[in-house]
Amino acid sequence: MFVPLIVGMLLIAGVRVRLLLVASLLVVLFGAGVWSFGMKPYQRQRVVTFLQPDTDPLGAGYQVRQSKIAVGSGELLGKGYMAGHPEPAPLPPRPHSDFILIRCSPGVSPH
Repeated sequence: MFVPLIVGMLLIAGVRVRLLLVASLLVVLFGAGVWSFGMKPYQRQRVVTFLQPDTDPLGAGYQVRQSKIAVGSGELLGKGYMAGHPEPAPLPPRPHSDFILIRCSPGVSPH
């Protein structure tokens, strides 16, 4: 969303198209270099999971998938206090995650 807006604003402001193309090429080359040489495999996996969480729904994409379920099931106003899922949920595979909406079994702390 931001890239087309920024490009449009720069074009309206009078920046040359050639300069935008050169800047875009430099950003792509820099990004490819960081992807290839500056990131460890687990960091690349996080980026891929962020962009396509459904490729590994029970592994790396589990937290993203559960967050969509948690936010989506409450819709606009939420379900209300103590009106969530009554069945005990299994512990998440990564209880150390920083995701705030982790569902745990009753009486079990995620930490």
